[in-house]
Amino acid sequence: MFKNKLNYTILVSIAMKLLSALGLFSISVLLAKELGVENFGLYAILLSTASIISIPLSSGLPVLLTRETARLSEHERYETWKGLLLFSIVLVVLVSMIGGVSILFYFNSNAISRNASYLVMLIAIVPLMGLDRLRGAVMQGLGSSLLSQIPESLIRPYSYLTLIFIGIIFCNNLSLNYVFISYILSTLLSFTVGSILLSRLMVGRLKTIKPRFKIRYWFLSLFSLGALSASQTLIGNADIIILGWLGSIKDVGIYKVALQGLALMVVTQTGISAVLASKISQGFAKNDLEEIVSISDVSVFIFTVMIFLSIIIVFFFGDFFIKIFFGIQYSQALNILLILSLGQLVNSITGPIMTLLVMSKNEGSALNSIILGGIAMLSFSLFLIPMYGSKGMAVASTIGVLVTNITMVFKAYGKLGFDPTILGALRRFKN
Repeated sequence: MFKNKLNYTILVSIAMKLLSALGLFSISVLLAKELGVENFGLYAILLSTASIISIPLSSGLPVLLTRETARLSEHERYETWKGLLLFSIVLVVLVSMIGGVSILFYFNSNAISRNASYLVMLIAIVPLMGLDRLRGAVMQGLGSSLLSQIPESLIRPYSYLTLIFIGIIFCNNLSLNYVFISYILSTLLSFTVGSILLSRLMVGRLKTIKPRFKIRYWFLSLFSLGALSASQTLIGNADIIILGWLGSIKDVGIYKVALQGLALMVVTQTGISAVLASKISQGFAKNDLEEIVSISDVSVFIFTVMIFLSIIIVFFFGDFFIKIFFGIQYSQALNILLILSLGQLVNSITGPIMTLLVMSKNEGSALNSIILGGIAMLSFSLFLIPMYGSKGMAVASTIGVLVTNITMVFKAYGKLGFDPTILGALRRFKN
């Protein structure tokens, strides 16, 4: 019964992620056509700026909230839970204000300052975006992984898309003012719907509770989780930087196309991961190892099947799709994509080890594994890129993924007492 419910949750989560991706893609296509190259470029720069401001808000805090919400609510430690929520809200607002002011000063002498009004509008909603992330993290910690995704995956992109359509129909020329106001309204609607959903889950549990604060523990946790998140982001973007340094611009362009293909291959896993964080945190909160193992086994089976299907599709049809969408000049990206997909295969067959380590408060072990993988990737890239270009980078990246995941598997087995890989899941299935 539990596995059937989990499978249903995972399938619905994947469907929502696919719908979200479709909505965002549609928005990009419409805006690129309606705004023109220059205005669309400005739009992209300003949104990226807002994303940069919000980076500190996504570096560990949502994970901490999900993990601690599951644990504190399960053991009815409502005073500490309320303290954590207040601490998180204050931190989001402060970081948003400091980041916003810093960005405004930075761009003061830049050409973008001519469009400061747009930037101010976006900076104003960064706290709202941060609070919405916190809302989603709390809902995941309470076990409502599907409800937590509705505002961000469905409400925001499709309300934004609807407003864009209205603007195209009723306005002669779609202006940046209208676009940014539409973005703000869709974000506000998403936040409002999310807040209503969260309030129904909380049902006034914390209203009369006096908060208790554990500032030192939370900051120490944020430091380790933030370091883990920063390392993932750094290593995840290091391949492009290293290739640009040791290879050619053409190599980077071809490699970037391969990465776009890889992103499409893992979209289903993104949907699954959104469920796993919630379910695994609940399992650790209840100290229910049997449930955790069951969740891990279901996910590793789905991961493995989906990546095998993706590799088969890429092997037979990848060249066709690359030439159709990107052009014949990028045909070399197919071999790079196939090499990178081997790394993703390793990610899949080793199961949700990262989530298992983080939700069991062993993020330090995960961080050490990522650093080792990063060192391996850098070491091999120094030798392989000069000889093989972008293919060499793909091989080095895959070796880095292999080192990271094998190291984490051993650490997870030592910390948790079970094998989270596909081999371990198959042994348990037979028994």
